[in-house]
Amino acid sequence: MELIVRNNPSEVIINILDSSRAKQVKENRTNIKPIIEAIAVCGKQDLPLRGHRDSGHLVVENSENTNEGNFRELLRYRALGDTNLKNVLEGPGLRNKYISSISQNAIIDSFNNVLLRKIVSRVNKAKCFTILADETADISGIEQVSLCARYVDLEKMIIREDFLQFVPTSDLTGKGLAKLILDNLNLFGIETAFMRGQGYDGAATMSGKFNDVKAYVNQSHLLAMFVHCAAHSFNLVVSKSCSIQSIRNCLGTVEKAHNFFVYPKRKNILSQCIDSSEQEIHAKSLKRSCATRWIEGFHSIHDFIELIDCVIESLELNTPEDYFRISIFIPFLDIFISEIKCRFIDHKTTLSGFCSLFSEITTSSIKDFYELIHLYDKDLIDHNKDVLISELKLWIRKINSLPTIPKNAMESLSICNDMYPNIFKLLQILATLPVSTATAERSFSTLKRIKTYLRNSMSEKRLNGLAMLSIHRDLNCQTDEIIDELAKKKRKLDFII
Repeated sequence: MELIVRNNPSEVIINILDSSRAKQVKENRTNIKPIIEAIAVCGKQDLPLRGHRDSGHLVVENSENTNEGNFRELLRYRALGDTNLKNVLEGPGLRNKYISSISQNAIIDSFNNVLLRKIVSRVNKAKCFTILADETADISGIEQVSLCARYVDLEKMIIREDFLQFVPTSDLTGKGLAKLILDNLNLFGIETAFMRGQGYDGAATMSGKFNDVKAYVNQSHLLAMFVHCAAHSFNLVVSKSCSIQSIRNCLGTVEKAHNFFVYPKRKNILSQCIDSSEQEIHAKSLKRSCATRWIEGFHSIHDFIELIDCVIESLELNTPEDYFRISIFIPFLDIFISEIKCRFIDHKTTLSGFCSLFSEITTSSIKDFYELIHLYDKDLIDHNKDVLISELKLWIRKINSLPTIPKNAMESLSICNDMYPNIFKLLQILATLPVSTATAERSFSTLKRIKTYLRNSMSEKRLNGLAMLSIHRDLNCQTDEIIDELAKKKRKLDFII
């Protein structure tokens, strides 16, 4: 040993230093893990991290009743049973604890980067996706565009619609929003060459004819087929069908009843009547009807019927049923069916080519199939029409031989094996095409829970990090991954060797 030290003193010193540094790195990683886990809990449960007094030294057994926020209280509670964490939090130094608001932002941003990379990796692996987008104003008046991706998870053979990020914007023109969508997809690392669909609501800026988002996106991505949000279309159908005078008057009466009982004194009288009723009543108050969200209108009518004391007898007709059927129900159905045919004709035209994958071989279906393979020629393995027609015939023969014919694209994908590679790709594209923008709408609920009146100055990075933690709480994210991401920038403590 003495001979080795004499011959290679520098190498021995380096090894000693490396060993000491490795030990320090391991200790640093151990110390920061509870802090990262506390932030993860707050993020996944939509809990605000900061409090009225959340800076300075953290005393574990604090006798003062000050509100230091959920994050510091979680650490304090955990440190009561964790001696190592207690020593770290109460140890010397203030800037090496990683519990300040700046350190919180760095850890939250690391969560955001790790989760986004995992989602982007799945989207790129599918090699076929649809972009879903919608916008809303947050509590501070900033227009937030929610970007989501719809794709087929080829490992689990399920359709996923994953939230990507909130992106602020001040340009709400079709060109501005299209540029925002494409630029951010490239920034996230998503291969836009595989974009095969666009899903927006029915606003003129998003889905008009000339200067809308879809038109500008199609200039550079011709195969990104636009599909109008079916949920919005159906909502417009129901709203239009309620233009019958009797129904319109009824909804107006329900709305006036709600407005009448909205005042505290009147609402209290209604509550007393509900409590003293001998009937089993679930509704506790009248709900406001909304012209643009029909589900809210449904709940308002449902509660109104449950709370009403008596039903007005029919006027001059034999029975109330006759009056309802002739004057209201039949006219409503006529308008409803007419609107369904009118508003969903675009969906039928868009998907007509894909119908050839499920119908009998006819001259018309062959023609539709030719148009389909011509449109998606770049996505197919074979480009010979005869080969593709033969594969289609084999596929139709296969599904006809099954005891139960597949009802949708995902059921078809599950039985489509390597013998039908081109059919598989077409079915994947069909499954990827958007149905609604409900995922983007749901992300707005998370936005409202995170960026509240008391947290209206939150930065965009912090907002996106907390949104990703909340929305993707089921996505496995190891603490070591966050530490590695955190260590990519220069820190006061070493987390990697």
